[in-house]
Amino acid sequence: MDKIRIACIGDSITEGYGTADPISDCYPAVLQRKLGEDVEVRNFGISGFCVLDTADCPYRSTMQYQASLRFKPDIVIIMLGSNDSKIANFAGHDNDFRRTYGELLTVYMDLPQRPDVYAVTSPTAWRKEGELYWDYMVSPEIIHERIVDMQKLTAGLLDVPVIDMHQMTQKMKKYFEDGVHPNTEGSKKIAEMIEERISESVQKHAERKAKEKIN
Repeated sequence: MDKIRIACIGDSITEGYGTADPISDCYPAVLQRKLGEDVEVRNFGISGFCVLDTADCPYRSTMQYQASLRFKPDIVIIMLGSNDSKIANFAGHDNDFRRTYGELLTVYMDLPQRPDVYAVTSPTAWRKEGELYWDYMVSPEIIHERIVDMQKLTAGLLDVPVIDMHQMTQKMKKYFEDGVHPNTEGSKKIAEMIEERISESVQKHAERKAKEKIN
C-alpha cells in the first residue's frame, strides 16, 4: 500500500530549532514515529521564513516550498506566521498577510490530489524579561493581537480546519526556553496535539489507499 504522505510546512519551529537534535526531535519527526511506517511525514520547515512575499524571507521563494508541492501530499500541515510578526516584516502589511496566507492555503488545497489542509495558528511567544526590542525580533504582541486572528479568519473563509496551536500553548511557557522555539519536550507536545487533530484524516486516507490496493 502506498504510504500516506504528510507535508509539514513552516519555519524554525517546524524545522526543529531549539530542540536537542532537530533532525530527530522536530515535531514532524516525532509525528512520524507516532504514526508509524504506513505514513511518510516530510519536514519542509525552514528557519526564519514567512508567509508574506514582501518579507525578508518569503516561504514561497524557497526550494522547500517547491519540493512540498512535488511531494504530492495527502495531508498538509501549515504552521507559518511567527516571523511575519517582526515589525520590519509586518508594518503596513495586514491586508497583504491575509491575501498571501489565503493564497498559500489555496495552492495546497488545489493540488491535483486535493489534500486535506490544516491551518495551524502560530504558537504563543513570550518576551524575555528585560529584553531589548528591535525590528527583526518576533513580536509576541503582534502574534497574539493580529497574526492569529488573521490566520483563523482566512482559514475560516476557505473552510480550512484550524488547529489553534496559539491557544494550546498559552500555558506552555516552560517548554519555550527562548520565548519562541519549543524545546524537545515542547516539540513532542506539539506533535501529540497535531496527531490528535489529524487522526480522522489519516484514517480516511488509510482506508482509501487500502481500497485502491484491493482494486
